[in-house]
Amino acid sequence: MAREIRVTVDDDEVFERMRERKQALDLSWEEVLHRGLSDESRADLDLDEQIERHVGQRIRNSLESAFGGLPEQPPDGPAPGGNAPDPPGGVDPAGTATPGDPTPGAGGPAPSAPTELDETVERLESAEDALLTFPFLDDDPRNTVPLRVDLETSADGLSVEVVAVRTGRSVADRNRFERGARQSVAESFATGETARLTLGDGAESYAVVPELAWRTAEGDPTVAEVTIREVVFGD
Repeated sequence: MAREIRVTVDDDEVFERMRERKQALDLSWEEVLHRGLSDESRADLDLDEQIERHVGQRIRNSLESAFGGLPEQPPDGPAPGGNAPDPPGGVDPAGTATPGDPTPGAGGPAPSAPTELDETVERLESAEDALLTFPFLDDDPRNTVPLRVDLETSADGLSVEVVAVRTGRSVADRNRFERGARQSVAESFATGETARLTLGDGAESYAVVPELAWRTAEGDPTVAEVTIREVVFGD
C-alpha cells in the first residue's frame, strides 16, 4: 500500500533548483541583441532603429503566441469607412462572440500544460525530509546528508526514492564530510555496515544500504547523489 505525506518545503532548495534551471535556459538580453543585430540585412539601420525593430518583433511574436496570430493591418491605416479593425476577439453588434474570444462562460483560456520545472517543484513539495547518517563515523552534522524522499510500502517492505539532496542555508552545516570519511564509508559498506535513514522529526528510522556519488568542495568530500538500494529489516 503506497502512502503519501505532503509537507511544506521550508528550505531554499526549490529556489536553488529554479535558479539552476533558469541559468540553463536563460538567454541574456546582451546575447539576444547581439544575435538579432548581427543580421547583415540590417546593416543600413542605425543602432536605435535595429533595437526598436528587434524588440518590436519580439513583442509581436509574444502576442501571436498568446492570441494565436494577429490580423494583418492595411498598410495605410484603417480600412476605408473610417472604422478601425476590431481587435482579436470581441462582440459584434448582434451580441455574438467573435472567433477570437474565449468560449463564453468557459472562464478564459485553458491553462497551459505543466512545465518540467513545475513538475520538479511539485515533486519536491510532495516529498519528505530525511537525514542519512553513518553510525560508524563521528557524530558530527558534517557527516550527514539531508534528503527529500518518497516512500512506498508493500509486501516486500519499504522502498525509498531519493528526490533530492537538500541544499541551502538551513542545511549549510551538513554534507561537508571530514577528511578521510569517504574511505571509512567505503570500507564500512564493503564489510556489511549500513547507514541510517531517519525521517522528519525522528519518529521513523531505518537501516539502509545506499549508493553514493561523491564530489569535493574545497577539499572536503560531499555527497552529490544518493540511491537507496535496500532497506534492511531484522538482524
